[in-house]
Amino acid sequence: MSLLYFCFMSVISHSHSRQNMSEAPVQPHIQRLYDNSECRTPLICSLLDGDPLKDIQRLAKSKGCTVWHISMDSPKNEQNALDYLDVGLQNGDWVYLTKNELAGCQTHREIALQLLTVVPNPKMFPKRELFRLWMAVEDELDLNETVNPVFPTLLSHNALYGRARPTSPKGNTTKLLVKRAVEPSIMK
Repeated sequence: MSLLYFCFMSVISHSHSRQNMSEAPVQPHIQRLYDNSECRTPLICSLLDGDPLKDIQRLAKSKGCTVWHISMDSPKNEQNALDYLDVGLQNGDWVYLTKNELAGCQTHREIALQLLTVVPNPKMFPKRELFRLWMAVEDELDLNETVNPVFPTLLSHNALYGRARPTSPKGNTTKLLVKRAVEPSIMK
């Protein structure tokens, strides 16, 4: 009897843990990126905060969308990314691109041009407004880098960037210190 009770309780606890895992909240910076975006906005996040794919999938599922994960580490995958971008814009699917540092600048330019020229037309494409493009980078992204930038200017100027708030060893969130680029004055 006690063995049967133990097996029954372990099945119940396992089903509750799986249910709680699927209902885990989306990371706040991923939610903020989504809330502040629209179908033409590339969303860029760092893998230093952990892989956001599960959060993106959870968020997409709540919106009734599918996520296509593509690694940009070969020319064939770059073409796949362009194809899935086109399909996603038609039917509202989400595209999640990783290893963007390895992709060619021409591919990123084509992505930026395709997003820039999208016209949200709810009558012809009712699901287009649901589309999102998520791009993950491995390291910190220097927005002021002019020599060999990861993303072309057209894409980076239209994108939203998200990072998780850093936590101190005590578990408290720390204030983010953002260094602003100092522009040289025109008149000296």
